[in-house]
Amino acid sequence: MNGPTDHTELFRRRVQKRAWVTLALIGLLVPFVIVGAIRSIDGMRITPEKWMSPTNPQRRAFEEFRRNFEGNDVVDVSWEGCTLGDPKLLLLQNELMARNTLPDLPEVVPFERVLTGPGVLEQMTSPPLGLSTEDAIQRLTGVLVGPDQETSCALVVLTYDGNEARKKSLEHLLNVSQDVTGFSEEELIVAGPPHDGVAIDAESLQGINFYGTLSTLVAAILCIVCLRSWRISGLIIGIACLGQGLVLAAVYFSGLTLDAVLIVAPPLVFVLTVSAGVHFCNYYFAQSNLLPPIPAVEAAMREGWAPCCLAAITTAVGLSSLSVSGIAPVAAFGRISACGLLVTVTILIGVLPDALCKWPIRKKASSNLFSAKQLHWFGGVVVRHSVPITLISVVGIISLGQGLRSIRTSVDATSLFASDTKIITDYQWLEEKIGPSVPVEVVVHIEDDDALSLSQQIELISTIHSALKTVPGIDSVLSARSFLPEEVWTESKGPLVRQALIRRRLHDSRDLIEESNYFYPGENGDAWRLTGRVRATEGRSYGELQSKIEAQVEEILDAQELPPNSVRAEYTGMMPLIESVQVMIMHDLFWSLLTAFGLIGISVLLVLRQPGLALMVTVLNTFPVIVTFGAMGLLSVPIDIGSMMTAGVAMGIAVDDTIHFLCFHRMKSKELGRSREAIIESVAVCGAAMLQTTLICAASMLVFALSAFVPTRQFGLLMASILMIALLSDLITLPALLTLWNRSSDSEPHPSSSCPIGDGEEQQTVVSG
Repeated sequence: MNGPTDHTELFRRRVQKRAWVTLALIGLLVPFVIVGAIRSIDGMRITPEKWMSPTNPQRRAFEEFRRNFEGNDVVDVSWEGCTLGDPKLLLLQNELMARNTLPDLPEVVPFERVLTGPGVLEQMTSPPLGLSTEDAIQRLTGVLVGPDQETSCALVVLTYDGNEARKKSLEHLLNVSQDVTGFSEEELIVAGPPHDGVAIDAESLQGINFYGTLSTLVAAILCIVCLRSWRISGLIIGIACLGQGLVLAAVYFSGLTLDAVLIVAPPLVFVLTVSAGVHFCNYYFAQSNLLPPIPAVEAAMREGWAPCCLAAITTAVGLSSLSVSGIAPVAAFGRISACGLLVTVTILIGVLPDALCKWPIRKKASSNLFSAKQLHWFGGVVVRHSVPITLISVVGIISLGQGLRSIRTSVDATSLFASDTKIITDYQWLEEKIGPSVPVEVVVHIEDDDALSLSQQIELISTIHSALKTVPGIDSVLSARSFLPEEVWTESKGPLVRQALIRRRLHDSRDLIEESNYFYPGENGDAWRLTGRVRATEGRSYGELQSKIEAQVEEILDAQELPPNSVRAEYTGMMPLIESVQVMIMHDLFWSLLTAFGLIGISVLLVLRQPGLALMVTVLNTFPVIVTFGAMGLLSVPIDIGSMMTAGVAMGIAVDDTIHFLCFHRMKSKELGRSREAIIESVAVCGAAMLQTTLICAASMLVFALSAFVPTRQFGLLMASILMIALLSDLITLPALLTLWNRSSDSEPHPSSSCPIGDGEEQQTVVSG
């Protein structure tokens, strides 16, 4: 009589001791988690230009461009009625340079220079350039002067330190602008990459704070509905939130900055932790109708801890494969997500069994949202129709997989916001009243001064300047030609006396050219800058545009018949660089995910010990990725960096449910001796957990779809879609594949076959304090 009681008490003490140790660990972690998470969120800043390795040629070219000339960290400021004759423009220029320190960071000089229409116009009409007013205005049209020859603006160029503290720099810029002009922040027209970055950071923070909180609340309510225990639900959601905090804190204490890639890691850990908790509870429910509370927990531990741990380890191994990526945030995402998941699931397994012993749940059959009888019937349907289900799945994967070739990325800042937001209306105003706002840079390096004289260099730059104006999508061009008298480039050929006079005019204007940041006299040769400006509101592909520019410029250089390696052109700029980064992320992520699925395949092989079946199941885990992103490609929906990273979430979710299903199926196959009945029982038991996990997590992710910020909305919709597709894959396609694989050893299950995981005797739900 005392044997079972002693064993039960021993188990009870063991799980209680483990829970106390885990709670002590949580107590030690919480202060660091709170501090790290808050600082990580406060320091969120999207800087894709730093994601590449410092040795990457594109990043090195951009950083060299910033050193030799200036960054593309330019903010356009204007207002209704802002014209060349408005004295407020020159006053704003002078005031910004006079107050060129940040109030909160006096050591930071935020503004490198300020250009205004009237200021540059005066400079161009004065010696040594001495242009006519009409000619000068014509050259500035589309940059500092509008098509009406009257509307103007200020271009504020931030320093490197100013851009690093761009939020405070923008606040200071707006404060000074309001003081000078008398206009409110809503009345000022402001646009440019630093302003875009601040707006994106603000919207992303709102997504974390407001929608993240609302999402957690929805998950908690649905968890209570599914598990019928507010204590157990609160524990699972609380640990899942702790996992999110751990990931955010790890970002901060690793010296990293939270960005559009790493922001996906906390929801991933949240979803997988909730999944592990719900799965474990369903192992417990399967035993609670047959055994007393504490023995039921012990039986659930025997059946459930291995699948929960194996699922977490397998997913972590897959995620850690991303750490080999050459893109810093992707590599960090892999490392931090893997570690965060393992720590969080360990904490969950440490406290959940003790909680179920303290607060046992006895579920009535009628209280189940997804009853075992219904799922048992559904499993039988899947088994009987395994052939058509498999064929439909294969056709679906192949068909939607075609869309992967049509995937296109988007780095257009204007596509991230709703059309009625201020940032979009400001861009529209500036591009209608002034001109295009996105710069695309070409730098021509003269590496052999003997190959081209100074006048020949000017002629070459003039030819490229004219060619760039013919490229579709480029509305205006600015280069050294814009700051030189016309005869310098139109009459550079001719008698020696005329060339001598031109060289004199050129040298007289050299200081003006250097001051304009369109010429750099380097130690190893001169560099000439040309800037084409593109409309942000047209949604152009900067990669395609850059290819057209390269074709034009290289054709001109080839026609010069110059000595080898004497002249070369570089193509850079913030937006083309970001698009290159995004293309690299897509390529890198593709190969990293292939590696991840290979490692996952090895883990599945260890469970199944059948190479052929393990390969099929591993391929099946690509189903959510292929279907989701293939559909986006077919529908021509552009994807951003955050959307790409949901592929990692898809992998984690699909693998998690697959491991639970396969482990339970293997156990039941040994117990029943018939694979088909084992498949039906697996659907009946694991299916409930899969459905509950999908309901809880998909609904909580759909909360993000309420945001007006396009990336946040798209993230919520993608996450919910991926969860649903992963559910269909694991609840329908996986059982069908297993049925076909084992068809030679099984006969059709009899309709009246008993279900040992049936509803059992209806009992009152018990929640003891």
